[in-house]
Amino acid sequence: MMISRRIYRYMLSAALLLLALFTTACDHERSYSMEQSDVYAYVMPDGDLYVEEIHTYRFNGPYNRVTRHLAVEERSQVEFFEAYELESHERSSLPLDELPLLDSGYDEESGFFYASSPSEDETRHYFYRYRISQVVKRTKQAADLDWSFFEQNDQELNQVNIDVFLPDRFTGVDVHTFIKDRTRGGVMHKNPHSGAFVRVHYDTLSEIGNARLRVLFPQEVVVDAPFAKQSLSLRATLAAEQEQMKRRIEREQRFEGLRWVLLGLGAAVWGGVVLLWLAPQKVAARRAAQRKDLSLVWTLDPKQVAYIYRRGRLQERDFISGLFSLHQRGLLHISEVQASPRLASDPYAPKVMLQFELIPDLPALSEEDVLLIDWLFTEQEGRRIFYLESITGPTSTEKHSRNELANKRYAALWKLTQRKVMEWSSQLASMEAYHRFAAPSSMYRVALIAAVAVHFTIVILMKYFDAAPYSSLLWTTLVLGGAGLWALRSPQPKWVMLLFLGLSMLGGYQVMYGGLAAYHAMVVLGTAAGLLSMPKKSLSKQGLEMYYLLLRWKAQLDAEAGPLQEEGPNRKFVWEMAVLLDAGGWLRKQAELDQQLAGTHRDLDEHAALSACLYTQSHLMPLTASSAATGAHSTHAASSSDGGSAGTGAD
Repeated sequence: MMISRRIYRYMLSAALLLLALFTTACDHERSYSMEQSDVYAYVMPDGDLYVEEIHTYRFNGPYNRVTRHLAVEERSQVEFFEAYELESHERSSLPLDELPLLDSGYDEESGFFYASSPSEDETRHYFYRYRISQVVKRTKQAADLDWSFFEQNDQELNQVNIDVFLPDRFTGVDVHTFIKDRTRGGVMHKNPHSGAFVRVHYDTLSEIGNARLRVLFPQEVVVDAPFAKQSLSLRATLAAEQEQMKRRIEREQRFEGLRWVLLGLGAAVWGGVVLLWLAPQKVAARRAAQRKDLSLVWTLDPKQVAYIYRRGRLQERDFISGLFSLHQRGLLHISEVQASPRLASDPYAPKVMLQFELIPDLPALSEEDVLLIDWLFTEQEGRRIFYLESITGPTSTEKHSRNELANKRYAALWKLTQRKVMEWSSQLASMEAYHRFAAPSSMYRVALIAAVAVHFTIVILMKYFDAAPYSSLLWTTLVLGGAGLWALRSPQPKWVMLLFLGLSMLGGYQVMYGGLAAYHAMVVLGTAAGLLSMPKKSLSKQGLEMYYLLLRWKAQLDAEAGPLQEEGPNRKFVWEMAVLLDAGGWLRKQAELDQQLAGTHRDLDEHAALSACLYTQSHLMPLTASSAATGAHSTHAASSSDGGSAGTGAD
């Protein structure tokens, strides 16, 4: 049984919601918080950074170890890392050899240091000490300490203090300090009572915060440090840092205005989505179709039936509507022929196939008819014949045989079918008889252009207001702008548009300030929902009415007084209409039809014809959807581990 796309989307959404709820529940089985963190960083005369830290953890549930991520490019930069346990959150006066040393190490896979300390439902205090080589870059104009004290935090940290100490020879002049952490928080104090030159305090350091600090001071202070290869212009560096600081100071006011813009956009976008889902024009067309006579479906050419039913987007299987059109106009005959041995030997294939033969003296034909005939029909002893089996793909037996030569032949046949049907359907779409029912949607194109322009502008503004580095702005412009231009190229599948929106949301989540990313995500999701609900081709008012009339006719196949009992010349074409409207699977199962026609002369066994058409339609591709799906799902697996932490935290 086929599941409609709408039902499938509902099921997928429900599954994702349940997964999210399950994950949230699992996350709450145990938790921890970092109540206080004090960092004492000492700049050494040789440019190294020696650091001592005290962290207080409150554990809820069992944990095996605590972790610490350091912002080093290589493990070799860390000369040593030691972890101890303290009785309280105070620097101990005891010598290190009298403190309990914890078993510590480095996790190569995740890139963090750890200290083993089994804990459960308690508060513990830890003391770390480590030394990192060549942190300070010494140039002729200045020494440059640019360091992120926290990265990849598992969660937010509370009451964070960072004290930076310069060597004893430091006199306190010509020093410039900048907080480069783009999250909110961070109060800088010079010359605090602790004796440190700089103290940075956070009431709460966000999990995406890095407590990055830059200190520029005279290079003579680190006289033992080697000179860096890269030169540094102190004047240009100070100008750039001051401009960045100005942007960070102004961003709160700017972001407040942008927040209201995003709220307005979100309301407008989701309001438009609701209107698309309610579709008042469809409701009106459905009511108009209810008042029309069902016999109007017979005024449509079979190609028009397929074109309207597919909403202007013909599929490869709809080539058969062109054959039915020729048949209903009396330009070809349909007859039964025995299937070839490859079908006859397969338990699931029909044993009877169809032969289509053109009449000898054809009248002048339209371009799309000529295109179809030249593709499908061959000359045989003065007759122009098309065997339905000639376009039928591999049987189930052939698929399991893994015949490489046959697979290549069927793949080439499928590519030819795709190309020919695309040419044929493009020819149909350009004709007035079809264009008046369905045409490319100008609304979709306008909405796509507006979406690309608006989201590109919003992301660039968000990152600029957030004082992002100019290199980040450049990369965002190149990547997001390239994806936007790709999405605007016509025609493009909708997944390209979704790729652009996904990159746009990713760019919004890189913003460090406030909760603005959530407002932006609301607009992005609304845009995606709207564009997905908006077809590239839309039915006109007349096309919508005929579409719902066809649905009514299809529904009548389930009624006792439906088209099965239809009298007159159209009776023999009912099975063809059923094939075009994907109703053949039901019609084929009706035993009443055989009883009605028992003992009567029939030019064509409709059940056999239906079986042949349905089989060919479902076997055009080298692999059917069902077999492809079976292979796709066979490799899915889930794994779990006892760890999971990859930064500063606990596991």
